Amino acid sequence: MSLTEKSPEFNIDDILKDLNKIKTNNKELQINIITEKLIYYTNILKEKYIYQNNLENIYEIIQAISALNFKKNFTPNIDDTIIQKITTGLNILAKELEIAVISKNELEWRDMIFESILENIPIALYLKDTQNNSQIILWSKGAETIFELPREEVLGKSSFEILPHENDKNYCFTDQKVISEEKTIEIQEEINLSKKNKKLILRTRKIPLKIKHEKNQNFILGISEDITKKILVEKELEETIKAIESSSIVAITDSRGKIISINENFCIISGYEKEELLGQDHRIINSGYHSKEFFLSMWKTISSGNIWSGEIQNKNKNGNFYWVQTVITPIKDYDGKIQKYLSIRFDITKQKETQIKLFQNSKMAALGEMAAGISHEINNPLAIIFSKSELIKAKLKMKNIDDPNLIQDLNQIQSTVNRIVKILKGLQSFSRNSEFDEMEISTILKIIEDTISFCNEKFQNKNIELRLNCLVDYKIKCRPSEISQIILNLLNNSIDAISELSEKWVEIDVSKNENFLNVSIKDSGCGIPDEIVSRIMQPFFTTKELGKGTGLGLSISKGLALSNNGDLTYKKTNKNTCFVLSIPIYND
Repeated sequence: MSLTEKSPEFNIDDILKDLNKIKTNNKELQINIITEKLIYYTNILKEKYIYQNNLENIYEIIQAISALNFKKNFTPNIDDTIIQKITTGLNILAKELEIAVISKNELEWRDMIFESILENIPIALYLKDTQNNSQIILWSKGAETIFELPREEVLGKSSFEILPHENDKNYCFTDQKVISEEKTIEIQEEINLSKKNKKLILRTRKIPLKIKHEKNQNFILGISEDITKKILVEKELEETIKAIESSSIVAITDSRGKIISINENFCIISGYEKEELLGQDHRIINSGYHSKEFFLSMWKTISSGNIWSGEIQNKNKNGNFYWVQTVITPIKDYDGKIQKYLSIRFDITKQKETQIKLFQNSKMAALGEMAAGISHEINNPLAIIFSKSELIKAKLKMKNIDDPNLIQDLNQIQSTVNRIVKILKGLQSFSRNSEFDEMEISTILKIIEDTISFCNEKFQNKNIELRLNCLVDYKIKCRPSEISQIILNLLNNSIDAISELSEKWVEIDVSKNENFLNVSIKDSGCGIPDEIVSRIMQPFFTTKELGKGTGLGLSISKGLALSNNGDLTYKKTNKNTCFVLSIPIYND
């Protein structure tokens, strides 16, 4: 029950007093008076209130009483039934009046709440009268803020009058759809504001309202939320995600670690098709490089809801190894329960190679500095030893002392001194970074002999026979320290491979093949299995135990050979393990 205007105050107690008067002896007169009051009160309610369904019933009672021709001067004997009808009618009227007063207070309270909502809700609320040129009859404070249009400039006008005309077509279409289909629609619309040449992106819901009163009235209730900033942020986020996906390896797993989504880069680096990866866990690309404890620690971190980051070596479908910098983030639901894991990876294989190479170079540099210090401290004493032994030999000759054993001992001293000097010079040359050195002319025999001097003691300690077959010395144009590094790496690999065999030997053979010089390093090993031959030159591949090799030795050696215009290959046709270093022969 809603009020159209303020109603007169009704005193319920007065009506009850009127009802009590029915009990008096002068029944006919009292009935007529009370009937007139009944008619009076009912007419007031009918004029002042809307939707008085119960009052319609009361009015019918009044009409029935009037049909009995009760008037002030008509006083026949009155039946108690008639009195009961009048009493009932007045009782109903009293209750209706009481309800009306309560409803009035409730409606005033609701009006206050509604007005407060209109003033404080941060979204736009507006009401259009569709039967009056879609005039706006309600415009909330939120609408004023979003559209930057004050209420006094909007009320009584249509949308076409307050917004630029480029919006007309869209407004007209959506309004007509709401009216014709009589159902709510939700749209995202772009609105141009004429005052500041500003564009808004709104999420709008248009709701049809039909109010039945004296005549049916149709309205459209509009509820609009400004999502301009949200859309811009979503676009930026979408662009960021695209950028991340284009430059990184992305995978999403469920809470058990099963892969449910991957991007194209994951397929490219792993060598697997999307269908082969979905439903699998990441063990499909496990290289075996990391320990079980490594992955248990990772899983403990992410399953606790924390972010894990680190470097991981993986293996692709073809058996090649690669390194990735990995960040794994748990994705939680509203209750904080982990639903998925997002993994973002970056290929750092080349950086890892460079890092290890730089580390090795730094170790070589430290070794070179140590060798230089040692040379400085030892060369002077060695020079004295050498000169003193030479002086002793001269004195023996002057005094005609012929002692073959003594002369042999002195020669041995001088030979040892020369060997120490040679080792120190070779150590300095080998340990320096020659990457940016100019190539120089050297002989292969000198490079091999200098290299052997570093590891000859190791061969003797391991009881491994070392054979050198170099019938003719050849000149090559190269960086000698890099060629020495290749040969030393191959010799050390041979020592590690055959040290536990019963037959232990390593053979260095130098031969000519057209314009190339071939240095073959062969050992007593039984060769490399066919299934891994294609991978031995790949970075990070190793057959050694964890912690005993980086898997970069052969990869770096091949790179050094190529940088000296040569090559390093494995000779599969030999029954023993054999690598061949090919270097162009220098022709004067």
